Amino acid sequence: MKKLLILSSLFLAINSIAQEKNRINYDQWIMIEKGTYTRMMTTADSLLVEYESQPFEVEEAPSKCCTNGLLVIKNLYKAAMSEQKGDEDAKAGYDKVSNLIKDEKLLEGDSSTQELLKRGNEYQSTGNYKKALIFYEKALEKDPASKSIKKTIKQTKKKLKKYKQA
Repeated sequence: MKKLLILSSLFLAINSIAQEKNRINYDQWIMIEKGTYTRMMTTADSLLVEYESQPFEVEEAPSKCCTNGLLVIKNLYKAAMSEQKGDEDAKAGYDKVSNLIKDEKLLEGDSSTQELLKRGNEYQSTGNYKKALIFYEKALEKDPASKSIKKTIKQTKKKLKKYKQA
């Protein structure tokens, strides 16, 4: 119970600073990195929830600037997996963060229209219409005259609306 209170306090401190500045400082990063399997998983899960609501960066050292928060979270899951081999929760978290990193690279990078459509199709096939729309709309930005992309967006919006009503 005492460990849980300490972890909660750490999380709240990191959370408030991350929300204020969108950055966790080096001293906080050092505190996160060390710990037991339970601490790594709790911290990684908590930071992932926070990152999804408000992305943040982590200072790597006082003289260096920042790393995307997802990379820090991915490293925490990786460390947890190495501490407890075969752990499904750590593997699932690691895979989720890896997919989020892939998504960010596709959306921020110089991705082709086909790459964006492919990722949108992957999300649509799993029923994640909101994410699919993000990739379809980014593809439309690259090819604004495409009637097929416009049609796909329209169909996906219908599916999303139908899904929300269900």
